[in-house]
Amino acid sequence: MAYRWIILIFGMLAYTTSYFARTNYTGIAKFVSADLGLDKASLGVMGSVFLYAYALAQMPWGFAADRWGSRKAIGLGVFLTAITLWGFAISGSYNELLFWRATNGIAAAAVYVAMAGALSRWFAPKERGFCQGIFAAVGATIGEGTANLVLPYLAINIASGWRQSTEILAGIIGGIGVACVLFLRSAPPGQSVSERKPLESGTSGASCRCAEHALPGGATRRRTACGFHFRPPH
Repeated sequence: MAYRWIILIFGMLAYTTSYFARTNYTGIAKFVSADLGLDKASLGVMGSVFLYAYALAQMPWGFAADRWGSRKAIGLGVFLTAITLWGFAISGSYNELLFWRATNGIAAAAVYVAMAGALSRWFAPKERGFCQGIFAAVGATIGEGTANLVLPYLAINIASGWRQSTEILAGIIGGIGVACVLFLRSAPPGQSVSERKPLESGTSGASCRCAEHALPGGATRRRTACGFHFRPPH
């Protein structure tokens, strides 16, 4: 198996943690509400603070990925996602829940932008649409399914409530962070972590022309003229 598919698999795992963080409280909302006496409006605000923080944090994470590489940015982001989920699980008040939801949004924002750069380096242009679609669809589906099915099942049948079930999944996410650090690579060997492949193979290149001129005494002089051409993709 070409290593780019390993990159895609662990990228999907990382995005699963991001999407789980986005929707983690929805499957256990009634338990959180009963525990802390929250109404539906309060639960809605918990979703909003995550999304605002997530949106604002994407650009800084993009800069971090370009500077230090996607592997480091994603590994750090997934670790922070685990820590902030654990903080959410031990919150004792509504304000603490909001704080941890906001920091959770900042942490979870790391994966998508950093993986977009990594996939652009590992996959050829003709494969990028497929790999981006698989990355987003599979990661989002597993993440949301875990939040709405696995987490409440753990809370009801295995763990002692929503707090312990969230802590269990935070531990699993921490393990995924370790796996990402071990197996993800920011770029193929010999390529810079901030380098991008050309948009299309064969759209640009250099052409050279050589000409020989006769000199007195039978000698020749060779002149070479080179130019750069670009053909935009259709």
